[in-house]
Amino acid sequence: MTAPALGRSALPGILGGLAAVAGGLLLPPPAPITEVGMARLGLLAFAVIWWVATPLPAAFTTLAMLAAGVLSGALSLAGAFAHSNSWLLWFVIGTFGLGAALDATGVNRRFALALLDVRWVRGHPVRFMTMFLISATLMSGVMANTVVAVVWLSLAVKIYELLKIDHADPLVEANTLGIAWAANIGGLITPVGNGTNAPTIGLVAAATGTTVTFLQWTAIGSGLALLLMASAIALLWLAVPHGSGTLGGPHLSDHISAERRRLGPMPVAERRALAWVGVAVALWFAPDAARMLLSPDIAAIAQSRLHLTVPALLVPLGMCLTPVPDPKRRFVLTWEEWLRGVDWSLVLFIGGVMALGIAVGEEATGVPGYVRNTLEPLLGHLPETMFVLILCGAVILVTSVISNMVTLAIFVPLGLTLSSSLGVGDPAALGIILGMGTSLAHLLPSGTTTNAIVAGSGFLRVRTMVRHGALLFLLHTLLLALVGYPLAKLVLGH
Repeated sequence: MTAPALGRSALPGILGGLAAVAGGLLLPPPAPITEVGMARLGLLAFAVIWWVATPLPAAFTTLAMLAAGVLSGALSLAGAFAHSNSWLLWFVIGTFGLGAALDATGVNRRFALALLDVRWVRGHPVRFMTMFLISATLMSGVMANTVVAVVWLSLAVKIYELLKIDHADPLVEANTLGIAWAANIGGLITPVGNGTNAPTIGLVAAATGTTVTFLQWTAIGSGLALLLMASAIALLWLAVPHGSGTLGGPHLSDHISAERRRLGPMPVAERRALAWVGVAVALWFAPDAARMLLSPDIAAIAQSRLHLTVPALLVPLGMCLTPVPDPKRRFVLTWEEWLRGVDWSLVLFIGGVMALGIAVGEEATGVPGYVRNTLEPLLGHLPETMFVLILCGAVILVTSVISNMVTLAIFVPLGLTLSSSLGVGDPAALGIILGMGTSLAHLLPSGTTTNAIVAGSGFLRVRTMVRHGALLFLLHTLLLALVGYPLAKLVLGH
């Protein structure tokens, strides 16, 4: 993939970012913000402007921001690059290995076809759409949402072409749009689902001292994803006319059954990949299980030695060392497949977001005090529910317009700072919910990569995405604030 060319349209964004850095260094800081706080705010503005307004890759901007921060004195060398060695980055690299193994061995496609071939679905268009989206939702809990979107969309397009369905067919548009919704929502189920999940855990841990475990996140994410996806499917049922018989009939059932027969019995590589994923999940749950079932001493050892990162790295390594009797594959996973499966731009972006988010939120910058003084008259006297509702609505609205990673970099540190400074709500629970909200981009193709993928398929009009996405934005704002936030407080025990 080649980098986009920089045209004249990018010049205002580039100059605006540089002006933000200069302004942070030269303008007098308003009390109680200190000079270093002003410089770091300039860096934040620079990063946001370049992330949003220029066609440069996010990782490019992140590296430029870190280097500019050290050069200007806004960031210390340790403060800028310490998070490059964070456990968070190694956790993300490891989980990409798990997803690469499932993709390379074909487990994901087999799983999708198996669900679509159940008797309850055959010959029923709406049931087919429902099961298609449920399967994508479930798989997105253990695979990157972009991979799920690509795999499920390729399967859907083959079905559309087989049935010779018109591109503007309402049910086809609903199913195509639902792929993006399912991939994004399903990614909330576990910490490995969406690229924004692990950074959220890291930011919350750094700001509050609360490290959310795999079981805690899964409990929150599963309950919330169930409600969110149920509401999305209900909306597609009610809002889309299903008059045609598309996505039903014997031709589709015969095609799916034929595809399953072509796959044949599950080969050893797939079985061993699934077994290794099961090992990873069991190890991730082990510290929580030890705390509930074993003595405090043994539980403490499990908590300290079975950190999230340990299974994430050991299991893909085990896959790379596990041979399979297959002439096409020597091992369950190869090192090259693992490397290709890692989104290195995302890894670099996470390191920069962590560094900048923590640096801006330090008390020495004066930024928390300024935020408290400025927003307390507006938000400080609001009831907790209204406070959370406003932030949830803002994060879902913004993430529908700009990248979810950029939204994460802005809203999770802001929400943590506001909650702590104003003494409203539970900071850890709010941070988790806002992090989950960054994946609920429903309005535009620019919100997430999955949105862009389905919008570019030719089977979905942007106006359809906007029309149905607007309704889902309202519904999911309410569910995130009124159900997700109390659920997070309950699970975290706060």
